[in-house]
Amino acid sequence: MEYKTSKHYRKGINKPAPGKATYIAILIAVFVYLSIMSAELRGDSNVLWAAVPPGLFISLLTPGFMLMRLLRFRARRDGEGIVFSAGLSIFLLMAAGLTLNTLLPLAGIGDPLAPKYVVGLVAGMNAALLLACYMRGVDLNVPVRLRQVNFMTATLYAAPVLFVAGGILGAISLNNGGSNVLTMFVLGGVAVFSLVVLFSGGNKVPASLLPFSIYLISLALLLSMSLRGWLISGHDILQEFSVFQLTHAHLHWSIGYFRDAYNACLSITILPTVISGLAPKIPDQYIFRFVFQAVFALMPVAMYGFIRRYVNRRYAFITVLFFISQVPLLRDSAFLTRQEMALFFFTLLLTAMINTAAPRGARFFMALVFGMSMIWSHYSTTYLGLGVFLTALLIKSRPVRSVRRRFTAINWPSAIWRMLRKSSIRKIPERVEASEAETPDKSGWLPGWLFTLLLICLTLAWNTLITNTSNNLSTVAGSLWKTVSSTNGFWDLQKGVGQQFSVLGKSQDQSQLITEYASSFAGGDNTDRDGLPYLPDKYQGYNPQFDTPVLLNAKVPAIVGQSVYYFGEVAKKLAKVFMVVGIIWLIATRLGWSLADDDLKVLIEANIGVLILFVVMPMVSGDYGLLRAYEQLLVVLALPTVIGGAILLKAIFKRYAYHATAVFFVIYFLYIGSFIPQLIGVGYAQMQLNNFGTYYDIYYTHQSEDYSIKWLGTHANSQLPVYADWFAKKKIAAFGPRPIWVIANVLPANITQDSYVFADETNVNKGAAFVFYQQHELNYQFPTAFLNQQKDLIYDNGKSEIFR
Repeated sequence: MEYKTSKHYRKGINKPAPGKATYIAILIAVFVYLSIMSAELRGDSNVLWAAVPPGLFISLLTPGFMLMRLLRFRARRDGEGIVFSAGLSIFLLMAAGLTLNTLLPLAGIGDPLAPKYVVGLVAGMNAALLLACYMRGVDLNVPVRLRQVNFMTATLYAAPVLFVAGGILGAISLNNGGSNVLTMFVLGGVAVFSLVVLFSGGNKVPASLLPFSIYLISLALLLSMSLRGWLISGHDILQEFSVFQLTHAHLHWSIGYFRDAYNACLSITILPTVISGLAPKIPDQYIFRFVFQAVFALMPVAMYGFIRRYVNRRYAFITVLFFISQVPLLRDSAFLTRQEMALFFFTLLLTAMINTAAPRGARFFMALVFGMSMIWSHYSTTYLGLGVFLTALLIKSRPVRSVRRRFTAINWPSAIWRMLRKSSIRKIPERVEASEAETPDKSGWLPGWLFTLLLICLTLAWNTLITNTSNNLSTVAGSLWKTVSSTNGFWDLQKGVGQQFSVLGKSQDQSQLITEYASSFAGGDNTDRDGLPYLPDKYQGYNPQFDTPVLLNAKVPAIVGQSVYYFGEVAKKLAKVFMVVGIIWLIATRLGWSLADDDLKVLIEANIGVLILFVVMPMVSGDYGLLRAYEQLLVVLALPTVIGGAILLKAIFKRYAYHATAVFFVIYFLYIGSFIPQLIGVGYAQMQLNNFGTYYDIYYTHQSEDYSIKWLGTHANSQLPVYADWFAKKKIAAFGPRPIWVIANVLPANITQDSYVFADETNVNKGAAFVFYQQHELNYQFPTAFLNQQKDLIYDNGKSEIFR
């Protein structure tokens, strides 16, 4: 490792040979790790905690770093080296685990993912890569530039570290029934920190601070949600954890254990099993709740590297802050670990392709590796990424290019076009600083037909030939055709567009949806057809309608609540207007052409085309979720959004347009992050800030529920079904000691006489059950009176109950 100081480095004093220190560090880490693990194999498990740091080091960073150097692929700026090293390392771990899983059973070994095999292969892989680097004379030097640190710089570097501590301690405080002060400190502190960084002029802000702070801010926000509860809490993460347990229990992955798209995701099966073997002292649930969050927090750093090709670091920071501010990242990403991994690889793919300073072959190989990792990680993210690439290739085709040229040559008479051509807004404020500008590279970087066809073939091979889990793609295609061919198709298109720009739009009536759910599921396919149902007279007094109050503070005047709500809705719609303006400006103006190369414009057009499809066709977005698709597309579309905001705000604030842009997106973060609504006491309670509200009632896992699930798995008759609400079913699947037959509704018309009914803490304390129906989280009346009259209470720990 080379330490550069202003005096000693120039004189060459104590300068180590190129890469020598790094070679030694890797050798020592591998040796120490193998020594500790060999002690564990001898039965001395007391030293296993010491294996965690070197284990994570040689698994999550070292192999990818050496492979990147072997490929002569150099990072362009601070932070990218770590991001690429982590991405390549995770690919190697999944590939190594899949190799063990495939080959060792051929030799009669039934537990190919056992720690002894995983440790041996990963250590051998590191040794082989290290030897290859040495034989080829690869420089593994890691330059560390030390600069004089003043009080302000030290404070700026320390603040993001405090945010991570605040996110962890804030979640712990809420888990113990305490206040949300620490989590509010994180949200408010991120806003203040962002303004200080964005408004500090000159060289007061080191270039390395921005990717450093982006990573820690993202990590703090993710941990404040992922660490809620002493057990895994959330939605998809519960089923992800359950399929991981299948692999971990057998120390072998097989799609035959559970033929489902979840089990086809190596990111939640083989990968956590390998990590568990390399760092056995980390509890299994914290691989999902902490390690995976620490990896995904690198994704905004990769996005920052992608954006920095086109704008200066301050605008790049604003762009990433806008991405971080989205609801999926703040509230849902921590519960979607397979999508986190896939989105991380999708962003790495783009960032690798755009690095035109690297050899073209290395870029192609890196992008293909990240594409394969995306395929292994999550099906829907892969399909969406392929849709974007295919759309981009169609846009680049000769017939479409001629249409695009005619489009940009039109003399638009509209008001927005005249506004964009005003001399007062012909430039984005501080668009590119001369000291940071990159040399324009007109060579194409966007993946071509060969790359895209390779990804399509790999996707089809994995999802069709190997795992046979491609039914979700046919479902989406069927939904698309149903929307286009139905008589209500045109109305659906109008409704989809109108919902995106309507400030005063109303959501669908909850009571109507509950009535539809009750009528459609009573006697439906998910009931126990062999069981004897109750006669209607036994539940004729049951009414499914139920309304759970989830507002933060019902005492706040309605006018205040409405004002805050409309303020937030206006901010969200303005961001969409900014996006439209920025896209038009980049694609159809000469100044936009000077900022964006042709491949970026094509990629923006492809992303906006896919986004329009999701917006105008609700049936398509219903199978994946518009917000989740929007998060992935925003990796590219966040840049035109910020540019459009700077353009429009310059027309109002003139030379203070940059400051207005920064303030707008910081306020946007505070509102979407629930800091402003929580501070005022209006709106809906969010789980990362409260111990009540819809998300808390549905997704929070209580210790009492774990106890009752364990009792159910131990004492209940496995031949009889268990009725539970839709979200309680996920908890049973994740924490049950054995597979439990669960029917996911508690409507009395469905419940059979010789069956169990599981009541979680929310069912018992609030009398509410929940279901996910037509993309809505609905609450309905838990049939407590009916159960008390018709069934026996066979288990009760004071908070969770089981009936039969």
